[in-house]
Amino acid sequence: MSGRSEPTSFGTLRERLLRAGIAPRHVRRYLRELTEHLADLTAEQRAAGYDEENATIRARALLGDDAELAAAMEEQPGFRSIAARFPWLVFPLLPLPAVIIGLLLPTLLMMGLSKFYGFEFAAPDWYRLLAESLLGTARFVMMPLAMLLLTLLVWRQRLSILWLLPCLLILLPLITDAQVDFPNAAEMLRHKKTDFHVGIGWSWVWSTGGGLDLRWGLLPGKLGKELQAGIYSGLARQLLILLPPLVLLALRRRQRPMAKVPIPS
Repeated sequence: MSGRSEPTSFGTLRERLLRAGIAPRHVRRYLRELTEHLADLTAEQRAAGYDEENATIRARALLGDDAELAAAMEEQPGFRSIAARFPWLVFPLLPLPAVIIGLLLPTLLMMGLSKFYGFEFAAPDWYRLLAESLLGTARFVMMPLAMLLLTLLVWRQRLSILWLLPCLLILLPLITDAQVDFPNAAEMLRHKKTDFHVGIGWSWVWSTGGGLDLRWGLLPGKLGKELQAGIYSGLARQLLILLPPLVLLALRRRQRPMAKVPIPS
């Protein structure tokens, strides 16, 4: 049987195990084993002369109630996921490395293509278009994608949605930069190569010329250089970062009866 399919009678057990912090992979495997064991017990009851309905009821009783079945997993700390055991460590620390890796992967890919084809100086048009499109897309989507993955982690593990707050505090003011500069004809004569830039930092506000200016600062990347973010692009990205937690919050409010089961901190 598929690891993702379990009888309706195990639905409550599945929720209880997830809310107890059991890793989803262990929950799927455990329910698959219970499903197979329940099928064997049902077959034995039918062989003993009981009809289908009574055989199923008796087999379920022999298997044990949800409390007994859940205890077998809850009493073993090794089955709890890292996110459930250390949410105070996972959610503040995970967003930044996730974004950095997401920015570095396409950059390293384009650098590898440049080395492979050997056009570090005069890059063809297809390479220029691919590099600018890929790096521009990565710069825009990496933070919303990181927020989506973190939200899925909270949803799959049935953790409190409040654990997404440190993620938002890190990602919303974060500014990323991933781009490539191609040398012009004069620069190629000086043997200047294609130059890749990856930067990440937080925005700040300061006063210039007697007025208050909002600038997007790029800290470790191009130190001291301003990156002027388009207001519409910036707002769109901020909204995409906020969207997954808002959707999860709406789903949780619709499933209010499920919230009676305590959520581990």
